[in-house]
Amino acid sequence: MDSEAFALFVECTIWYQLGACQRLNEEVKLVLGSLSWRTHTCGELRAADEGKAVTLCGWLQHKRFDFLVTLRDSHGVTQAVLPEDKVTRGKLSHRLSSAHLESVVKVKGHVQKRPDKMNNTNADRDVEVVVEDLKFLTTVWRLLFNHMII
Repeated sequence: MDSEAFALFVECTIWYQLGACQRLNEEVKLVLGSLSWRTHTCGELRAADEGKAVTLCGWLQHKRFDFLVTLRDSHGVTQAVLPEDKVTRGKLSHRLSSAHLESVVKVKGHVQKRPDKMNNTNADRDVEVVVEDLKFLTTVWRLLFNHMII
């Protein structure tokens, strides 16, 4: 990376951390993207992205059943589903079963449109990611307040 690109990276990283860089231009995205594990943020995916291969990183916000998870990052929320293939679903489901909420997860998969009968109240809820690979970047202990009776 040359000095001009590095200076641009540093400046954008500062603004990005301050939350002011919601709409990065393509040049900055290329610089930041080359250093990132993800291809998209959780709040960025739309119906136009259907069929694209994506990599998302975020906190495990919800686990539903054995095949549905919700990822959250600072940009939004994305639903991820395990594939219908029994072998792949079994492996990924086994990994997921031991994970606690708020663990940081890296998900690779492809975008698909959610069924019409689903609750699609927001633009980012009309798609979901079909998981092809799942990796835990950090795991957390079980959170006490998730299991307390109030």
